[in-house]
Amino acid sequence: MMAALVVIGCGRPQASTPQNQKLISSLRTAISAKKTVWLEKCNEILQDRRAEGKVTDAEYEEFQAIIALAKEKRWKEAEQEVIRFQKAQRPIREKTK
Repeated sequence: MMAALVVIGCGRPQASTPQNQKLISSLRTAISAKKTVWLEKCNEILQDRRAEGKVTDAEYEEFQAIIALAKEKRWKEAEQEVIRFQKAQRPIREKTK
C-alpha cells in the first residue's frame, strides 16, 4: 500500500523557478506533439540545469517521472501529469530594489 502511494505521489507537485517553468511548457509541447526528439532535448536541458544546481531534487523527480511516462509511449498519462505539474505552479515574485 505504501509503495503505491510513493509511485502515484501525494500532495501537489513541486513549485519551480520561472526558468524551469519554461521547461515545463517545452516538455508539455514535446509530449502533446509526441515528438521524442523534443522530449530528449528537454531531458538534456534538465540534466544541464541539474548539473548547474538550478533544479532541486524534488523538481528533478517530477520532471523525470513525466519524461519516463513519455519515453514508454504513455503519452496521455504523461500529458496529464505535465498539465498537473504546470497547473500547480504559482507565479513567483521577483525581488525589486
